Amino acid sequence: MLKKIILLLVLTVFSSSVFSFNNINTVIESLENKTEKKYINELTQKDLTIIPSIKQLASIYIDLADEIQKIDCYQLQKLYKLLLNDEINNIKTIINEQSYLNDIENIECQAPSENTIQYITHKLHEKAITLYTMAIINGDLDSISELVKQGKAERIPTSHFRNLITYLEKHSLDTNHYAMFLMGQLYLNNLVYTDSRLEKARKLFEQIMDIDSQEVLYFIALAKIEETIEKLYFSIDENNHLTPSEQRSDSADDDNIIELIVKMANLNDVPTLLYLSYYYSDTAINQSLTYFNKACIITSSEACNIYADHLKQKPTQQEIYTLLQKFDKKNPDFNTAVAIGKWYENEHKYINAINYYSYATNKDPKLLLKMAELYSKIYRYGYTYIENDIMNYNRINLCYIKYLSYFDDVDIKYAIYLNYQKISQLRYDPEDEQNALFWLEASATDGHKERQYEIAEHYKWGRFSEKNYSKAAYWYNRYCTDNPIKETPDYCQAFTKINSIPHLQENADNGDMEAQYQMGTNLIKYTQLYKIGENYLKKAKDQGHFDAGIELMIYRPLINFSG
Repeated sequence: MLKKIILLLVLTVFSSSVFSFNNINTVIESLENKTEKKYINELTQKDLTIIPSIKQLASIYIDLADEIQKIDCYQLQKLYKLLLNDEINNIKTIINEQSYLNDIENIECQAPSENTIQYITHKLHEKAITLYTMAIINGDLDSISELVKQGKAERIPTSHFRNLITYLEKHSLDTNHYAMFLMGQLYLNNLVYTDSRLEKARKLFEQIMDIDSQEVLYFIALAKIEETIEKLYFSIDENNHLTPSEQRSDSADDDNIIELIVKMANLNDVPTLLYLSYYYSDTAINQSLTYFNKACIITSSEACNIYADHLKQKPTQQEIYTLLQKFDKKNPDFNTAVAIGKWYENEHKYINAINYYSYATNKDPKLLLKMAELYSKIYRYGYTYIENDIMNYNRINLCYIKYLSYFDDVDIKYAIYLNYQKISQLRYDPEDEQNALFWLEASATDGHKERQYEIAEHYKWGRFSEKNYSKAAYWYNRYCTDNPIKETPDYCQAFTKINSIPHLQENADNGDMEAQYQMGTNLIKYTQLYKIGENYLKKAKDQGHFDAGIELMIYRPLINFSG
């Protein structure tokens, strides 16, 4: 019994060393016998029976890379020399290979340098990827799953996968449908990251429908679902109800056809379920997820495993999938819409947040102010900073204008004016200036004193419009007399006198010469109102009013006024 226990302990202690020893011997023997070259020749002859052996050797390369620190120095030296003189034209996935070689040309049996270890490890990974890719382009779908699993387990650095895709594209292997299936799965699993990785994955899957495997259908549906959920930018007009959207004329017909398919189809048929999942991903993500989950229950797929892994690895991801499965665009639930909006806002995906908040604005119009706030945080790639700012200011104003349909808010009106003012500074468009003036006047009309003064100044100097002294006088009058302020400017005394004469400004603006004279003499005495008073006196003088001319002569030299 004691012997058995001792034997068990010995085996436990040395098992990893034995495993490493077996792997190193297998790899060295393979390199010495040029086994890979033989495999390539057999594949060229379409002998696919060799694929299991190819995959086994690829797996051993990866295992050995994990164990490289345990390898005896003399074996490491031998392995290095064999890799250095390897005749196989591997898929090049190592960056700056020469920098490693410069450091380890004279490898000796001492503690190997970090570069030595890295070079050998990278070469083993490179050879493993080459072997898996050989199997894949010859139609072995299992090799795709195995290679992707190795990447997801971080046994192969992601840099190799980026360079693998570059290699496939450079050598036109990206037209091989099995290689395309591999590329799509690398994008889908985020082993190769680009901003449009999910769109790229979906497009690759859509091009390989002729592969005789149900797996492709699963991956098309999953890529479409994830693309929809992760997409950073939606078409605002079509999705957030701020402006009317134009629906395709055939959309009703399409919906009727799909409803007929749903009624007639056998919903235990996986291809039908996956087709419906794909179709609904754009318009009803809740139904899309329901059909995809049902397909996964009927028949398992690697795509289903990926979907499940994503939910396990990212608890927040599971939250959004659950919420989206509850959300129905045709009959949106307020609480679900707000919860989805908050999720996207926390993820800094502000367009998506705006999109879902918009479904809840009828019950809580204040969400429109939240949407406006989020627009200020958005930057759209592909546009200049000026174009992006103009779009954001316009979208913010759409939110504010809709908010005003629920509440009358003078500060919001003024905020709209400020946004149009900013837009007019970024581009020249008379319509922007007219919009700015409209909303400034709207906030002034509500009695906001600072806005009344501001619009009076606009009309006096001709900002956003031609000079209009009549409107300038009107708004200075409102500024002085609406809700009088504690410290009234001296020039407000002019309007006290003007207002004591009924309809004085109205008569002056209608051409009454005497009224024009009275307006002018009251206003011209004050620097702030000089231009307006001068304008009224000139009109009276032009009609033959003698005293108006005298007033102009008297006050002109006394006023030190520029402009």
